[in-house]
Parts: sequence; C-alpha cells; structure tokens
Amino acid sequence: MLLQAARLLRCTEDGRPFYDEFTAVFATLISSLPLQPHTIGLFHARYDFSFSSLEAARNLAELKLQQQNKTIDLTGRRITSTTITTYQIDVRSCAELMQLFLNARLIRCANDPEKSKFKHEMLFQLTPKGIAIVDAFSQRHGVASPNVVDLLKSQHNSMKLVNLERNPVTDQISSSETVIEIIFQRFAGRRPNTTPLHRAHSHHMPSQSLGHSGAPFGGPSNSTTTVALGPSPYPAHGGTSATHHDALPSVLKRESSDTDVSSVSDMYLESSAGVHVHDSKRIHLKEYHNCFSGMAAKLWLMDCTSIIYVHEAQMILTAFLQCDLITPADARSMSSGAEFVMEKNAYYYMSEKGKNLAGWPTTGSGLIHKHGPNRPHSPGSTPYRQSPSAARDKHSRLEHILEDPALRLLFREHLAENFCDENLTFYLESEKLLAQFHELEKNQFPILEKVNVCLSEAWVVYHAFLAPGSASEVNIDHLLRQRVRERMTAEELDTITIPGSQPTESISTAVTKLAEIVKLLDDVRRQVFRLMASDSVPKFMRTAKFLELGIEV
Repeated sequence: MLLQAARLLRCTEDGRPFYDEFTAVFATLISSLPLQPHTIGLFHARYDFSFSSLEAARNLAELKLQQQNKTIDLTGRRITSTTITTYQIDVRSCAELMQLFLNARLIRCANDPEKSKFKHEMLFQLTPKGIAIVDAFSQRHGVASPNVVDLLKSQHNSMKLVNLERNPVTDQISSSETVIEIIFQRFAGRRPNTTPLHRAHSHHMPSQSLGHSGAPFGGPSNSTTTVALGPSPYPAHGGTSATHHDALPSVLKRESSDTDVSSVSDMYLESSAGVHVHDSKRIHLKEYHNCFSGMAAKLWLMDCTSIIYVHEAQMILTAFLQCDLITPADARSMSSGAEFVMEKNAYYYMSEKGKNLAGWPTTGSGLIHKHGPNRPHSPGSTPYRQSPSAARDKHSRLEHILEDPALRLLFREHLAENFCDENLTFYLESEKLLAQFHELEKNQFPILEKVNVCLSEAWVVYHAFLAPGSASEVNIDHLLRQRVRERMTAEELDTITIPGSQPTESISTAVTKLAEIVKLLDDVRRQVFRLMASDSVPKFMRTAKFLELGIEV
C-alpha cells in the first residue's frame, strides 16, 4: 500500500512557518543527510556529524518524509504500508529555511560559530537543541538514518527542551501570567547557576574532542584534528574529568577576557541549571548579586526551550520584567518601550519576588521560601484562575487541564516523567486531524490534493501511535486496536497526487476512506482521553508541581 501527498508549509498570518511544520521539515532534512565527517581549514580540522550547505540545499529541494510499516493481516498476508509526504520547497525558500534554522539555533557554522548569516559553501553541525528536536521527531515517527542514530546516542544529545504550549490556530506561545511564572521557574533554575563558563578554543586552532568512551570521534588520526559538535566538555588530550553526561556544564564559551555570555557562539548544553548568573558583579560602582546579561537570558530561551523566533524570546523576557520577576541593573537595561534589552552589556538581577517564586534563598533570612498557595503575584492580580463552574468529575478535570496552557504544560511534563506523554501527543494530533477533516467536509467539492494530504496525515498518526511496533504506541484495548489494524490493512491504496483535474469517483472514494479512518481514530482518541482522565489526572493532581499552584480543578 502506497500513499503519497504533496504539501506546503503552513504559515501564520505574518508568514512564519508553524512550529510543528518547521521542526518536522528540519528533522526530515537532518534524517535525509549523511552527517559525515568533513575536513576543512588550514589545520585540516575534521568536524564529525556535519553537513554542507550544498547537501542541505539539494535535499531540501526534494525533501520527502517516508514512513513504512510492515504487518500481517488476519489471513497471514504480509502487508507493507508506506506513506510519503513531499514538501514543496522552491530554491529561494531553501536558503530562507536554512537561515531560519540558524536563527532558531538548531544548527551552527561548524568552523566559525560566530557566523549567523547563511551563505553558500558553509559547513554546519547540529546544536544540542537541534539534536533534541530530531530525537523527539525520530521517537514519534520512527524515522532516522543510521548516522542520525549514532548522533542521538552520542554525548551531544544532552538537551532536555522546555516545551512551551502554543495556540493551535495562531501558533502563538501562551503568555498568561501563570505560564510566564512556570517558564521563569525553569529559567531561574533551582539555585543560582554560577558555574564557571567553559571556553571553546579559537576556530583557528581547533582542539581534539573526545568521544563518550574517551576516544577521539572518528578514531585516531595523525593528519587531522577531530572536532566534535563544537567545544567539548571532556578533556582535550585524553585526561580524566569529573564531568559526566548527567552533569554537563551549562554554558560553553569562546575565548574571552571574562566569564560573560557575550556572543552567539556561546551555547547552553542543558536546560535544568537555568540561566548563567554572576554571583557578584560590579556595575557602575555598585555590586549586584545573581545578575545576568540580556544576552545570557536570550540564549537560554533560544537554546533550552521550543522558542524558534527571537521575538518570542523578547516577549517572554519582557513579561518577566512586567511581572516584577527581574529588575534592570542600570539604564542600559531599560529600553524606551519598557522592553527587555537582549544585549551583552545590559544586566538584570532576580527580584525578591522572582527568587521566592524560584525557591531561591532570599535576602535577609537566607531561607528558601516554598512557593505554594501564597506564591507572589503581580500587583492587582489574583491567585491562579479558579474554575468554580467546572464539574468535579474526572473528565471535566482533564478538559480544564487541556484548555489551560499553564496546566497543560505541567501535565505534559508529568506525563513525560512517567513515560506516557505519547497519550497526550496522540490526543492533540488526532484533534488537529479531526479539525482538518471537518474543514474538508464543509466543501461540497473537495480538492483531491487536500483529501490526500489529510489521508497522509491520518496514516502518519497511525504509523506513529497505533501500528504494531510503532515508535510511540499508545495503550488501548485489544478489540479497538484490532479494528483499527483491520481497517488500515483492509485494502491496498494507491493514491498519487497529480496536478490537474481528477475523476469525481476518485475524490468520492478517497473522501469515504478518509471518513472511515477518521472515525476510527476518533474512537481511539476518546479512549485515550478516558485513560488519561482516570489514570494520569489523579496522579498529576497529587504531584508537588500541581499542589504548589494551590488551586482546585
């Protein structure tokens, strides 16, 4: 069975690709690349897991996501179902996408991390954020080349992204006060992150970088110098180190005269430690404790969260200011529009309210104040939104959690910690598929290409969450799973998108098949909802993160 569909990137009103579409294209591109070692430069430095701009442009122009599943039907017949999604990307858009990947800090120039403008004949490597996105995509869809698998198993897969909730219609990040406070807690970390910055060697004198086992990446070489994904937290010449994979340094830095985060070449390797702060720094003859630069804050959001556009980071950081969680240290940190200044010479420090919210020691007592029902709020605000009208049954509780971006963010983290976040992901993906199908139903004469795209999406959901051995298989009862399997393997389907008119019968047949599949997926969605409501929600409501909100749902 073969299903092919061509699709354009879904964009917002101002022309920006939606986050899900953007990251899917990125992960598909990386999975299509060989990610081989490349040797360049005067000193013949070798960069592992790298790719050239020429390779990227060639693959983007013919980008395809292929998912294949092999199963056996009730008669013992072997069935191979293949879904191929082709992204329609022109030559000009290829360069624009590569620039967006650079801006989102998913990749960086391997031999000169200072370069932030895409040019031809550049060499790229993935950042820890880029690797995390490819890892999540590969786990969900079960697609990854052997070279990508090697990268995902390496020490460089160190980032656990803070995934922010987005509006499914506008793709905007939620910016309610409670969401901002939850993001701030991740931003601040459990304690001040004053770890000295590790510094990368100059790109003119690349250093040998060691692999996870202690051997140089790619094996020993007498004629070249091996460089892994940027600077390595491991010793440069085979010595021992107390640093291990579970305690990677928070920031890497190029050679500099002090420990400030001062350029785009600085990079966070993991998110949990929070933004890099100075234990003590003198600014205009005044001493500040736990202060940080605007650049350090910007890079934490761009490196450690699912933010992909700089203006989104600006919005979050400005909200920190407006909620009185941080305070400007000097006049350079205050813009005319009261916006956060994301520059290396602008400094901010955690306010007492911010420290209290993060659970840091506060000035005076030095005690850690737990942020529970009396957690601080901005002047004029009320505690977290109550829901007195919501019924107290388990289904209404889950509906309320899914409708509230802050609760949904915490609920998603809870599910991930318990290794069952595929349930929520499937539920939300199937909701999008249902909305897409209902839009098609409104059209009396649907276009076959759009029907095929929706069919393709349905098969992607099936391959990812329901097919035997799928990467993120959801837990549903045997009878329903059997019904889905029988329908999806009932007949061979050969739907190919061809420009131009199509027979009415072909459209009618495709719509009928789509309606049957969507109905089954909706049945699964309802069962997954009941499972989360009865099992996951009660456990979530007993967690410290939920209880600290001091609310009733």
